[in-house]
Amino acid sequence: MIHILWPTIRPQMMIDTYDHWVKNHTSSEKFHTHVAVNNEPQKQKVEQLSGRPNCQNAWAKSGFSNFNAYVSGNKKGVTNACHFLTHLESVDGPDKDIVILASDDFYAPKGWDTWLLKTFSKSIEAIRVNDGYTPLDNITIPIMTMGCLKAINRIIYHTSYTHSYSDTELFYNLKELGFLTDKWKDSPVFEHKNWANNKRKMDEVDKDLRGALLQKDSDNWQSRSRMPAEKRMDK
Repeated sequence: MIHILWPTIRPQMMIDTYDHWVKNHTSSEKFHTHVAVNNEPQKQKVEQLSGRPNCQNAWAKSGFSNFNAYVSGNKKGVTNACHFLTHLESVDGPDKDIVILASDDFYAPKGWDTWLLKTFSKSIEAIRVNDGYTPLDNITIPIMTMGCLKAINRIIYHTSYTHSYSDTELFYNLKELGFLTDKWKDSPVFEHKNWANNKRKMDEVDKDLRGALLQKDSDNWQSRSRMPAEKRMDK
């Protein structure tokens, strides 16, 4: 089973990108998708778009018929929605299951699922893939086993952050605990079409996370970086 967790406040962009992931899968694996949005109108929009016959028919034939949307709360940034998704009772299974924290501007390569199924070799493992950008000390698209998710206390992005630097903390948590396998140099490209690498325009969502919120997240990481990984994973 591959569990796809998808925080979003851009319903149309989310559905368009998700459809790209579905079309680029090549395995016979089963998929379970959970989408978290900030409010009820966004949830209704996701359900409306995902309920179109062309989506339902194509997704069902591809093993992607298990698709659920939730309201996680009206907090800016990715961390609250991520925490909500990773703590759903239905996000569970054998340690070898794969968990992906997807986002609206990440595009999967052809055969992404087949490659992941072949690449994981341990029950507690996370892998860093090439996102087509400059490798930094972060995990821009978290991909790990269910065993790894449980081992890190189901905390992919800590809720003490609003958005930024949460992926930096994840990188160091996984690295310090010995769970990280870096596949940057030999993975297919999971392309990150972000404004920071000039692959899309900055929108209002992006702008809202700059300024004071960005500085607060930066200060938070500077403080938390002095903690051991085990302490950073406290809820």
